[in-house]
Amino acid sequence: MSPIRVLHVGLGGRGRYWLGLVQQHEGVEPVGWVDPSESALAAAQESAPDVQVPTFASVRDAARQVKADVAIVAAAATGRRENCVEAIDAGLHLLVEKPFALTLADAKAIVAAAERQGTHIVVGQNYRYFPSIAEMARQIQAGRLGDLGLGCFLRTRRRFGAGTYQQHMRHNYLWEMSVHDFDLIRFTLGLTPRAITGWSWQPPWGDFTGETSVQVLIEFERDVKVNYFGAWASWAGEYFWRVDGSQGVLREGSGLQFADPQGGQYTAVELPPAGNIEWPLMEELLDAIKTGSPPRTSGRDNLWTIAMLEATQLATERGGRVEIPTLLEEKQ
Repeated sequence: MSPIRVLHVGLGGRGRYWLGLVQQHEGVEPVGWVDPSESALAAAQESAPDVQVPTFASVRDAARQVKADVAIVAAAATGRRENCVEAIDAGLHLLVEKPFALTLADAKAIVAAAERQGTHIVVGQNYRYFPSIAEMARQIQAGRLGDLGLGCFLRTRRRFGAGTYQQHMRHNYLWEMSVHDFDLIRFTLGLTPRAITGWSWQPPWGDFTGETSVQVLIEFERDVKVNYFGAWASWAGEYFWRVDGSQGVLREGSGLQFADPQGGQYTAVELPPAGNIEWPLMEELLDAIKTGSPPRTSGRDNLWTIAMLEATQLATERGGRVEIPTLLEEKQ
């Protein structure tokens, strides 16, 4: 069987990481690199001296000159719609880093283009493949907690903006970090989000010009509610994700722990060995290409995550409760 031909779009840090993974696995091979930055292309060549492929400044130019099956889109999110749609128009399947768009309108346009063309999209929601998150989701959906009632999620990170394109994004934490958190919350619970109330803001320190903190109440189906807080430009990092149900509590942070209603004390949950959390995304895409079945982290599925982000943005800007399904149903 011929190897899957990969066009690498964006050769910055994440792009070079994906290039390294492709080199480590059989059945896939790079056939071209796309990046308008000569320094990024030079850095990629230095990191992969044995790879000799043509380089291009745009996906459109590459599609005219090389035959490919898959595009790995790891360029800056600010150019996501253009890069994705050009790749889809060329008939390529996509593995695209998160966020796969910076507006719900762009996300819908990318998904619509792929569905017209009959190509698959896998969004880089790699947090789903952390062993503790995957096991937490498995146990919740197997009914270990009984009827779900509430969740509490907290993440703070000691991260600042100097030298990054995120530094001047208005809603930088929301679109760069909450995009992971909202997706893993949705994945873990296995429930549809219904509404968001809350806001994002900037405390009086740090070097971002936009918000660095997010506080929202997320309402899910079955009257399950999650209190979410996330921030960077924080002096001390901290993280936990806790879900309470009628039959106990699961808490993920330093590993995974369970507490039953009788003792109320946490005990460790045994986890499978940790592996690479990125390559399973490519395996999802390759399986979708082979079988025609939609991948678990498809672009259409991820519209729910993008809608949660946009709902938070709208709640910040106009106040009040924002219904998520309404956003998805609106015509752009």
